[in-house]
Amino acid sequence: MMSMRIYIFLLTVCFTFQMRAQQVPDWENPRVVGINKEEYHSTLTLPSGKSSCEEIVSLNGRWKFYWSPDP
Repeated sequence: MMSMRIYIFLLTVCFTFQMRAQQVPDWENPRVVGINKEEYHSTLTLPSGKSSCEEIVSLNGRWKFYWSPDP
């Protein structure tokens, strides 16, 4: 009787460790946040190069807005 209890206990422990050893898929793991991501990068121009860059358009100045009752 005692050996049967030990056998059941060991069997339960083995199944418990086997369940914990299973891998969680990446889409269910909240710790996985960076698979197939690009590296961080910046496409902005430094402030010292703004005057020489032709692609930068300043939005400073007076703006005229017209209200329209219909879109």
